[in-house]
Amino acid sequence: MDFMESNGPTKGYSMTNFHRMLSDLTGILNGHLNGKRKIVLGGDFNASIQFDDIYGQKYTPNAHKIFFERIKDFELFNCFNPFYKDYVQTLRHQKSKVKWQNDYFFVSKSISKKLINCEVVDNNKVRKYSDHNPVVVTLDL
Repeated sequence: MDFMESNGPTKGYSMTNFHRMLSDLTGILNGHLNGKRKIVLGGDFNASIQFDDIYGQKYTPNAHKIFFERIKDFELFNCFNPFYKDYVQTLRHQKSKVKWQNDYFFVSKSISKKLINCEVVDNNKVRKYSDHNPVVVTLDL
């Protein structure tokens, strides 16, 4: 059984909550709050750009891809892009051989110019206490 298999009516539909949240935040993400767009959006999204390629046909094809396209459509910059070629592992599942990334940081375009570094902390101490690796984003504000 892989980590996405579970029983119940929400099986395979975790992305609906994220799409709903983006819809609820649309006014803020589009800059309709005093015209300011200094946004930092990050954390454990329980979503991965990798997911659709691996599980999409089994669950909801392109649901994760569409979520990340919506973030990009808000002109939010992925802080990992300048520092990692593809994916960087931020999550380890005991039952999965995939090196999952589901922790992300996105910033508005004006803040992206201040990005100094984005790194994933991975060491024995982190692995002892969590299945997630901390992500550190350094901005020169």
